Order: sequence, then structure tokens, then C-alpha cells
Amino acid sequence: MQKAHLYEGIFLVNQGVDQAVRGLERLKKAAAIGEEIYGNTLATLEHAGAQVNLQFLADMEQAEKRDAARYERRASNEREPASALHARDSPDARRTHPKRAPTKGTLARGVRPAFAACTGLRWDCWNAVRRSRG
Repeated sequence: MQKAHLYEGIFLVNQGVDQAVRGLERLKKAAAIGEEIYGNTLATLEHAGAQVNLQFLADMEQAEKRDAARYERRASNEREPASALHARDSPDARRTHPKRAPTKGTLARGVRPAFAACTGLRWDCWNAVRRSRG
């Protein structure tokens, strides 16, 4: 993943801000003098962390939208050739094909029994007669 190191970076920034806030809170509780500076620093630090998160998320939103659009274009390009290749095999396309000539199996099922019923001859005998005539 190309952006994983960026997400890890923002995690480390947030972790550092949280540790700094906890440290300042300890100092604020322990120190009897100068509590105001600790409180102001605490607010400034949390505000800076929030601003970093806000900017990071705005930048990542733009990057994710660009990636999503690129992946969608790639997916649609990959689907089109596949559908074009298989269009002739679709059920609708098969219906529009011209009627194909009967195959040998079709001939055996249709013409041979009809010929035998009409002439009383077997098909292989008729083929032998036909070949001998030329």
C-alpha cells in the first residue's frame, strides 16, 4: 500500500501529541506555580494536533478521490474489451446469427430416417449407389 506510511505518520503524530498532553497534565498537577503556562500550552498543543489532523484528512480525501476515479476508469476499461469479445457469444447475439448449415449429426437425425422411411433403403446403401454413379 502506497499510503500506509502516511497513515502511520499521522498515527505517530497523534500518539506524540497525546503523550505530550499527558505529560503537561502531570506537570500541571504537580507544579504549584505557573499553572497558567501549562494550561495555555496544553490548549495550543491540542489545537495544533487538531489542525494537523484536519489538513491531513483533507489532503488524503483528495488523494483517495483521485485514486477512486483512476480505479473506476481502469475497471471500466477492463470490462469493455471483455464484453466486446464475448458479445458474439451472448444469447442475444446468437439469435441474430444466420442459420447455420446442418451438421453431420443433424443430418443423421433428420434426413436419414426420412429417407429410409420413403425409399425403404438404408442410407449407407444409397451412398454406395450414389458413389458408383459418379
